[in-house]
Amino acid sequence: MKELPVDHSSHTLLQAGSQTAISDRMRELLARAAQDHVYEQRTQGAVLDEIQQRLEGMEWLLREVRERELGGLSGAVETVVGRLDDLASRPPAWAEDLARHVEALRERMDAAGSQTQDLTGQVTALSQRVGQIHAGMEAAAVRFTRLDKALAELAQRAERMEGAVIERLGAVDERVGCLDARVGGLAAELDTSGLRAAVAELGEDMTAAASSIAPLLDAIRSRPDRDELADAVSGAAGQVVEPVHADLARRLAALEETMLALAEALLRPARSAAD
Repeated sequence: MKELPVDHSSHTLLQAGSQTAISDRMRELLARAAQDHVYEQRTQGAVLDEIQQRLEGMEWLLREVRERELGGLSGAVETVVGRLDDLASRPPAWAEDLARHVEALRERMDAAGSQTQDLTGQVTALSQRVGQIHAGMEAAAVRFTRLDKALAELAQRAERMEGAVIERLGAVDERVGCLDARVGGLAAELDTSGLRAAVAELGEDMTAAASSIAPLLDAIRSRPDRDELADAVSGAAGQVVEPVHADLARRLAALEETMLALAEALLRPARSAAD
């Protein structure tokens, strides 16, 4: 796997900024220490001048009282010399302050170094995550490219299917028009109006017969020999009605066969067009 270059610009800027701040702090501390040193030098110079003046006075006094107070003066001189040696051997206060400041600065530098290491680790982890995201984006781009190609092919197929369907629908429309013309011709050829008139006349005859039979039935019921007469009338009615019923059933069967044949003739072109 190819390693991605890690951008240390932020880390470098952080180090540069921290080093600049540390350098400024060091300059400030050194300037303050230099000022303290100059002040102490001036103070020590004044003290030394004063001591020198006093020594000169003491020398003058020694000359004056050499014979009388030589021992006491010798002790005092030794004491002064000891104090001067102490002042010469002891480091100045500004040096101690500078050492303390340097130690504090070292501690801060150590803390900043640990924080910088943590930040470097976080930047490395972030770079790895960015690399993973980049790889995922490349894979997604490849998938989207394939999807675009598939959609383009589907669109082309849909256009071809649409053209074929439009052509077939045009052919079906033409065939339906032809069938409508044929149905119109068949309706003109089939004389169903006469059959309907015959059926209507037969219904009217049956209604009239029923209305005329009702008074006869009442008269027959009032006669004493109505049973024998009813049997005779039933037989005669059966002889009259049965042929009429048979004729009507035959005509209805013929009409049904004609309608079935017409429907089959209409459905055949539609099925062939659909195939």
